[in-house]
Amino acid sequence: LDLRIYVTNRWSNLDMLESMEPEFGETLNIDDTGIVQELNDEKEIWHRIRSKYDMGKLADWQQAWGGLFVSALLHMAKKCLRVASFLAERKKENMYGEISESLGTMFYMELMGSESYGYPLCVLANRSKREKAKLALSYFERAISSTSAPEDSNQDDSNVVLWEAQFMIGKCQEKIAKTLQNEAWESSVVSLPLTQLYKI
Repeated sequence: LDLRIYVTNRWSNLDMLESMEPEFGETLNIDDTGIVQELNDEKEIWHRIRSKYDMGKLADWQQAWGGLFVSALLHMAKKCLRVASFLAERKKENMYGEISESLGTMFYMELMGSESYGYPLCVLANRSKREKAKLALSYFERAISSTSAPEDSNQDDSNVVLWEAQFMIGKCQEKIAKTLQNEAWESSVVSLPLTQLYKI
């Protein structure tokens, strides 16, 4: 996934956005499914964004680009942290716990924002919220496990605060439970609350 266009250009500069549009159109054959959401036809996406500019809806046009930029930058940040996590775990360094905690915090912040970036911007569905909460929880658990690593692992100087990570695990579990409570599952036979449908 080539994201150079989002690094070499600035979303906050209208002139730069205007100049980068042709460049973006040339890269539409790249698989941007992680960045551009909902629509499978990337050319159609580009034309929809461009049409906002042609109609003089500059604020909507810039917001559409903003969703793409935020999604791309988040994608790159997660990649960098995951690579750092892999290297720290492999070398048994004390940074592993801190990196895991950072990843957990990043996913939890996305969950709290309740917005799915990309194009179009949309509210996170309960299932997506639950997946992010589970991911965040798993990283906080890794952070805690790193604090109880063997003495020869060089992880005893970790800056992970145990009670804070445990608190965040509890918050993640609360969010998971909330999504299950809010979900309304319908059955062709009966329509019941989610907790009762699980028993059927």
